[in-house]
Amino acid sequence: MNKNLVIHKKESKAVRLNKKRFRKRLKRSNKTHVFYSGTNHHSEIDMLLSSNYIEKKSLFMHKNKHKIQDEDFSFYNCAGKVINTVLNILNTPTKGKFSLDFNNAKIGFGALYFIDIMGWYKSKKQGSWRLDFDNLSNEQTELFLNLRTDKDGEEDNINSHVINKHIKIERREDQILFTKEYEKGSKDIRNLVQKGIIEMTGDSNYKLNSDTNEAIHSVISEQFDNIYQHAKHTKHADLCGMFDKKTNTVSILIFNFGPTIASTLEGNTLPSHVQKFKDELINNYKNKGFLGLKQPFSKENALTLLALQEGVSSKLSADETRGYGLMDFIEHCFELSSETKIVIISGKTTIRINEKYKIQKQDILGRERRILAFNTEGDIMNKPDKNHVLSHEAFFPGVIIETTIPLQ
Repeated sequence: MNKNLVIHKKESKAVRLNKKRFRKRLKRSNKTHVFYSGTNHHSEIDMLLSSNYIEKKSLFMHKNKHKIQDEDFSFYNCAGKVINTVLNILNTPTKGKFSLDFNNAKIGFGALYFIDIMGWYKSKKQGSWRLDFDNLSNEQTELFLNLRTDKDGEEDNINSHVINKHIKIERREDQILFTKEYEKGSKDIRNLVQKGIIEMTGDSNYKLNSDTNEAIHSVISEQFDNIYQHAKHTKHADLCGMFDKKTNTVSILIFNFGPTIASTLEGNTLPSHVQKFKDELINNYKNKGFLGLKQPFSKENALTLLALQEGVSSKLSADETRGYGLMDFIEHCFELSSETKIVIISGKTTIRINEKYKIQKQDILGRERRILAFNTEGDIMNKPDKNHVLSHEAFFPGVIIETTIPLQ
């Protein structure tokens, strides 16, 4: 490779991103795209059920009705309960209907979208089955009607603006084929954020600054890169956004089925310096008594937290630009609003990000890096706050990232 394409750890973000784009263009040259005909969602249902042992054990009674008990029913507040509700839905008999009583709870955008799309997957698989929603507020009923998760779409009305994208993952055998589809979805989401700020401020000339624009694109790009690299059997992922005009709130949801974040750091195939630090971190947690059968903090929690830190990736030896996008994104979301909330869900781990714990810097992996330790010491070697890095019962085979930005 041309020496000018070598990516150095301490180069600026703009330089890293430009080199990364150029390398992708080189990879795309002389390749053809292969399109899958039809859409098969059986794998998503089967993966979610089997990873929770639903097909092997009678953990769930066959029910045809479920009542929401949490006033705030969202991925951020109760991710495990949202996934558990979907498991109840998917585990119902193949005929008839399932009634979900929302009990006038406040439903998070991501939770509503996820429940609706998984119900749609099941109805496509079993045409005689349907999902009914009961006791949903008028505003959320309208949002539900505008989601249109059964197909790509965009709906703009007096109360909200919703964008929904099912992004196809295109491959030929084991060769990655980069697609422009998620880049278009990324542009639509950035435009949604910009439009929300224009509507809130009345400043028709407002434009997102280049760093914020790039940060939003970067986290979307990095998530889809992760899907290409790690989720070899994933055929599509979902990217959606909503601007609530009544509350001036932007919500962004990205999710896909595939390997968990922690699983990508398991094994001994990591770059040597990442492997060494991972081992040191886990041994440190064990020696301090943070990990153990009686501890709520698990090894999966620890590995998911490690993957969040700047420049930590199983693919660093191939591409030094990886592992920066999420930190860039978090920083710029909090520049848009100090009340931003981000939740990352993978496996049985939930990571909640809000203004309480800010990004700090710490010497790890050979140099100073941005970190989120979720403790008052700002030290990744110390135990994180159990309310910010926690386990939930239901298992999600993949990654969900939901961001809520109340514009100020």
